[in-house]
Amino acid sequence: MSSNDKNFPKLFNEKVLQDWFSTLDGFFQEPFQRFFDRQIPVDVYETLTELIVEADLPGVKREQIHLEWLEDGLKITVEDKKIVEEENNHEKYYRKERSFQRMERYIPLPYTAAVKEIKAKFQNGILEIKIPKKKRKRNDSKMIDIE
Repeated sequence: MSSNDKNFPKLFNEKVLQDWFSTLDGFFQEPFQRFFDRQIPVDVYETLTELIVEADLPGVKREQIHLEWLEDGLKITVEDKKIVEEENNHEKYYRKERSFQRMERYIPLPYTAAVKEIKAKFQNGILEIKIPKKKRKRNDSKMIDIE
């Protein structure tokens, strides 16, 4: 028995108690991790001419949604900012609270898109984005030298 073992009752060396503490740690860490790891749920499907992205955004307002085309994909961002202010001169208190939530989703695309022709529509909590495929030019081929 080591000198540290003498300081604690035998109960703390039991596997059952260690498992219980491990479960308790997970209980307190998991809800916070879920909050910070939130992603926007999306369905992505392809037709011959376009890629269609549908994102479920219930309770979100159109003004909270930001779409950004990056070099090889689409980024959807939803931001919610709230400021609550209360003031009561009779009871002499003032309260101001701020909250900020943000969710993002990046969708990489396997082809070049016709960026200027991308269309987005938001209706009944569903964001639908239609991304047309860029038409290839006939002489798009290039010979590659081998060293």
